[in-house]
Amino acid sequence: MIMKIVKRLSIWILISIVIQCSILFYLDKYYFAAEGKVKTKSLVLKKQVVKEVVINLPKDADVAKVKVSYDGKYLAFLQGNSIKVMNLETGEIKNINYDATVTVMYYKWLPDRDRMFVAEKHIKNNKPIVKFSSCDVKKTEIVTNEIRDNNNNEEFITLTDSKATVEDIQISTLTNMIYVKLSLTGQRNSVYSMNVMGQMNKVNTGYIIGKMSELISEDRLVYEDLTTKKIYIEGLNPISIANTDLKIINIIPGNNTDVIYLGKNDSYKISKLYYGSLDTTIDKWKTIDLKDPVDINNIYISYKDKIYFNDILQGIITEESSGKQTAYKGIVLQMYDEGIISYDPGDFRVYKSIYK
Repeated sequence: MIMKIVKRLSIWILISIVIQCSILFYLDKYYFAAEGKVKTKSLVLKKQVVKEVVINLPKDADVAKVKVSYDGKYLAFLQGNSIKVMNLETGEIKNINYDATVTVMYYKWLPDRDRMFVAEKHIKNNKPIVKFSSCDVKKTEIVTNEIRDNNNNEEFITLTDSKATVEDIQISTLTNMIYVKLSLTGQRNSVYSMNVMGQMNKVNTGYIIGKMSELISEDRLVYEDLTTKKIYIEGLNPISIANTDLKIINIIPGNNTDVIYLGKNDSYKISKLYYGSLDTTIDKWKTIDLKDPVDINNIYISYKDKIYFNDILQGIITEESSGKQTAYKGIVLQMYDEGIISYDPGDFRVYKSIYK
């Protein structure tokens, strides 16, 4: 009797293992398989794969407004009154066209998916307004978000300043919060927040702010106050160091809480990095003293907690901890977690290089 029970259990365990393996095989080969087939050439060097993709960019593209998606798959640029989305693996370009009465003020890729958030300038009742839309680049369909201001219950921001522009947009897909920074006359700024319910509120910030970011795990805006030279965090005490001008470098997700990277600024060159979480005061954060000050625009900290420095004279990106170097052509348009997107103005080509 016992032998029969053991035999039955063995058979059922074997059947279960076969079914699980079959499901995992299906998920790996079909459900999670990449869309389409792409031919690439790879150079295998010390068990590392180094790929370079070369794409021609239209000569009249607005290079200054090029934006690269989080995974380096797509590149967006302005051409006339259209946003062009280029697939950097195939070279295919899709158009997001706007009416002649609409001006694209700003656009931003979501931090973890192939979707863009767009700020559009319209004219309503002879007044300039900012409306917002999102675009799934796989479908190239514009979907207008009904974002409403709590004060006047309208789905746009009215620009009382004729020279106002959208300077930055920060998006968190975990908290579903969006922050929009407006640049106003006299170097002043104002910031609006939008939540998942489509509600809009003006955020109480300083009048002149620098870079802004957003905590990933919780809904809090982080921004530089250029007047006080402090880092402000919504609902918390500001971060400051005596006689030190602090700059936001990046905020990355940690094991239990976000890790904030700040830099000691001297004429927009960073000589020292401070990093830690809001669980501790900044005097207990870890620090990295840089051998030579680095231009703030030439530092990139990835979500993988790696620090990269860009040497624009040599055309080389160096990873701080390992010293590994990756060469690139032209000028860097954007660094992302896996590599570099650069542009050569001489031949109008975009290069995608993967970190070594």
